[in-house]
Amino acid sequence: MGITLANTTRTSSVVGVRVVHVNANDRASKCGVRAGDVITHINGVGVTSHVNAIHIVQRATDIGAAMDFTLLVERRASSSSSLLTWSCCDPLEH
Repeated sequence: MGITLANTTRTSSVVGVRVVHVNANDRASKCGVRAGDVITHINGVGVTSHVNAIHIVQRATDIGAAMDFTLLVERRASSSSSLLTWSCCDPLEH
């Protein structure tokens, strides 16, 4: 997906994974994912850890077809959530 994730801290009030880095020319960046965002859901499935996020993406791509990914993202500077969607043929490409 062109992003680097880390677990949120135990003191965080938001459950999900923190976006540490976004590749500037990747689909995620073009769709608005930013460093500092917290991804709480991928394709409607709640994200609880970095490993869980990878598992959700891998399970979704096991279908073998190109698909859209939908992320629910919390931003620190905003009290609301953002819903971001992009088409992706290989979300685990580097």
